[in-house]
Amino acid sequence: MSTTIIIGLVAILLAVLVAVAIMMQTIEKNNKEKRRLEAALKSRARNFQHMLEGFPEGFLNKDLRLLVCQCLLEVYKQLKSVAPKNTTYSKNLNTVDQQIQTIKNQPDNNTAVQLTDPAQIKEIQKLLKSLHGFIGKLNKSKQLSNEQAKAYAQQVRNLIIRTSLDVLISGVNDAVSRKKPRLAIHYIHMIIDKLTKENGSGQYAQQIAAYKQQITELEQQALTQDEHMQEVAEEWDNATEDDTTWKKNAIYD
Repeated sequence: MSTTIIIGLVAILLAVLVAVAIMMQTIEKNNKEKRRLEAALKSRARNFQHMLEGFPEGFLNKDLRLLVCQCLLEVYKQLKSVAPKNTTYSKNLNTVDQQIQTIKNQPDNNTAVQLTDPAQIKEIQKLLKSLHGFIGKLNKSKQLSNEQAKAYAQQVRNLIIRTSLDVLISGVNDAVSRKKPRLAIHYIHMIIDKLTKENGSGQYAQQIAAYKQQITELEQQALTQDEHMQEVAEEWDNATEDDTTWKKNAIYD
C-alpha cells in the first residue's frame, strides 16, 4: 500500500472522527437545551397550578380562571412536544382541558370574597402580582392583544386593591362591633384615601360616597356617645360632691 493511500485513509478516518465528535457534541447540546427548556416549562406549569390552587374558592372571576387554565394548557402542550413519551404531561393536558370545559359551563361569579387573615392576604397579593406580570409577558409576545391585556390587567389590579382594603374593612367591622365609632371612622378615612388614588376613571365613586355616608352616621354615634359620657361624668362629680359634703357634716356633728 502506497504512502499516498495510507495518508488518504488516515485523513478520511480523522475526518470521520471529527464528524462523529461534532455530531455527539451537537446531540449533547440539543439534549442539554431540551432539558433546560423542559425544566423551565415545568417551573411555569407549577406556577400556574399554584395560582389555580392558591386562590380561595370564588376569588378569581371566570375570565381570570380561564386565562390561567389556558396558559397552563399551552405549557403542557409544549411539554408534551418536548417529551412526547412522558405520559404525565399527556394526562395533565387532558385534566386541564376538562377543567377549562367545566369553568366555561359555570355561571359568572360576581360575589366578592373578603379576606381577613393578613398572612393569607400577603400570599394572595404575591400571586396576583405574578399573574399581573405574566399578562404583560403575554401581551409582549403578542399572545394577548393590547385591549385584552389591558382588560385582564385591570381585573387583577382591582383584586390587588380589594385585598389591600380587606384588612382595613376588617378593622372597621371590629371597631363597630366594639362600639368604637371614632376608630371605625379612622379606618374608613384610610379606605377612602386608597380608593381616591385609584379613582381616575370614577369606578370607585359610588363606594367612596357610601363610605362618606357611613362616616356621617358614625360621627352621629360618636357625638351621642360623647354626650352620654359627659352625663356620666357629671353624675359622678355630683355623687362625689355629695359624698364629700356628708363627710364634712359628720366631722362637725
